[in-house]
Amino acid sequence: MIEIAQLQDGQLVYGLYEEIEKYADKEDTCVEHYFDHVAPFVVQKNFKYVGSSMSDPYSVSVPWNYEKGVADVTEKW
Repeated sequence: MIEIAQLQDGQLVYGLYEEIEKYADKEDTCVEHYFDHVAPFVVQKNFKYVGSSMSDPYSVSVPWNYEKGVADVTEKW
């Protein structure tokens, strides 16, 4: 299960519990607190994914143009 946390040094991170604890140790800090509820768009914009056991669960996929071999991104605004 994905955890969302704020570290004591102010970093906002998410990942599995073990991955967050390992990252905090590597950064020489600790977890200040875990959040219960954060909107997905807030996590995507403001939090850093520190996991490695799976792909980023909050990443946004973009259409892929297989003929060109690049992402098919069109500006909508």
